[in-house]
Amino acid sequence: MTHMMLFQPARLQRCQCCTIKWQVVAPHKHSSGTTVHRRAVVTAAMTPQEELRKLETDRINLRSEAEAPFRPLRLVLYGFSVASAGVAFLISIPQLIGATAGAPGALQTDAVLQNIGINLGAVALFAWLFSQDWKAREKQMARLAREEALAALTLQLGNGKRVRLGDLQGASRPVIVAGTQQQVSDALAAAEPYKEQLQR
Repeated sequence: MTHMMLFQPARLQRCQCCTIKWQVVAPHKHSSGTTVHRRAVVTAAMTPQEELRKLETDRINLRSEAEAPFRPLRLVLYGFSVASAGVAFLISIPQLIGATAGAPGALQTDAVLQNIGINLGAVALFAWLFSQDWKAREKQMARLAREEALAALTLQLGNGKRVRLGDLQGASRPVIVAGTQQQVSDALAAAEPYKEQLQR
């Protein structure tokens, strides 16, 4: 028996799992009346702002890894240590029950309690180390994000040329003065005697 295929125009729907993928839904019908949907995932091009944000995030991650190259490895080791000590602690619980109940072949209660104490101490220690390292990472990422935001600022040079603050890296040492108009004017006046030294 020959089946006839009746095609309908495809519909474009945003994918629920991400923000840059779309699903092309192309329904078609058999002569029996059954409707089948065929889906294909199409990647949409990112907007310039999304590309800029992605580049900034990648740059921050690279700088973070350059400043603390062993931090990811430490976090993984701390996490595995917490998991390992936690599993050992869970295993010690039935051992303690067997020791207190006087089960044949059970370990001594003192030995089981010692193992529990060691495992709990290991969990607490490595969890604390993980927490401290993670907090340090969060502070570092916040600092790098502020530095990237400052580097993206546009300023006007004395010759009227506009450049990004980050473009002056390695060529000049800019000084940022923030405050009211009077405070900025006073700061510039106070720095005037050092102008020649700063321009060298």
